Amino acid sequence: MASRKIQKSRSGSYLISLPKSWVEESGLNKGDRVEMRKNEEGLLTLQLTERKRKMKFNLKLEDFSDIRTLEDSIKACYMQGAETIEVTSEKETMTEEKELLRPLVLELIGSEIYKDRPRLLSFRVLVDPTKFSIPNLIQRIYNLIESVHEDAITALENKNPALASGSGKRGDDAKRLYRLMIRELKISAIDSGVAESIGVEGKGEDLVYTIAARDLSRMAHHTVRFAEIISESGDGLSEEDIDEIMNISEIVREMEEKAVKALLNKDIPLAREVIDFMEKIKELDEDYVKNPNLEQIDSQACEIHTKGCLDPEMCDLRTSLSRNLRRIAGYSVALADNAIVGAVPKFRE
Repeated sequence: MASRKIQKSRSGSYLISLPKSWVEESGLNKGDRVEMRKNEEGLLTLQLTERKRKMKFNLKLEDFSDIRTLEDSIKACYMQGAETIEVTSEKETMTEEKELLRPLVLELIGSEIYKDRPRLLSFRVLVDPTKFSIPNLIQRIYNLIESVHEDAITALENKNPALASGSGKRGDDAKRLYRLMIRELKISAIDSGVAESIGVEGKGEDLVYTIAARDLSRMAHHTVRFAEIISESGDGLSEEDIDEIMNISEIVREMEEKAVKALLNKDIPLAREVIDFMEKIKELDEDYVKNPNLEQIDSQACEIHTKGCLDPEMCDLRTSLSRNLRRIAGYSVALADNAIVGAVPKFRE
């Protein structure tokens, strides 16, 4: 048993040094945190944080039925806060599998290939969890959503589908930021120091932001899909169609913007505005899809939706555009609901 002398700093804090051997064996470095807990008898115990104890994952190739499942699991380990992810195999070599796995570093911010052996591929995550605040990540994801939506509407308005191209790349960027956001929140849930650094106040806010990350991810997905449909549509939409879509889109974009502001500013009245918009979106969507502005020659030519439509492809195009906008609106409402949940703790006595 080692003993240490208690010292006092100029600021009045009491200090005690840690045994060098214990620090080195634990893999701790300057700036790392440890947990101090006081038991019922008044004794203090010192232990590593959960993040330090569980920073390494080992995945065996033979435990996965296909490479895509393994890829998903590596991404999940990253989001769980892993610092090292090892993929090992009982095979003599896994050359083919490693070639498929290496590109994952492009999807996981701050990661790199650490070790590459015949039976081993190791990923290391170097990103500092304290360098990305959660409000900043939310804003960055929203900025990508906004830019994709804006380009899609510009392409529609100018009848130039090419202007909506490139949305998939920004969608991929949104996914990367989503994974990083979940990773940050997972680490902050077990490390109060990280939580404080990234702007998370307690576990209640951890949950609010985790749900918000999911909603933003789905919002990004449907915005990208909306843009892709426009880029693939050519000249398939009439002036009446474009006007209808523009009308719905304008409201949806306002919902997106206000939902994010409500979440970041803990603004309940603003969140309520977003929720109130949803009935209007439902009404516009149903009117647009069920009443196509197309010449109807044979009411039984196409039984898509409520009324007959001469051109099934046109019906599908119109429906896809409108319904993706409606889903974006739905996730904006979910974000607004979550904003209210995140805001009410300020009323706690």
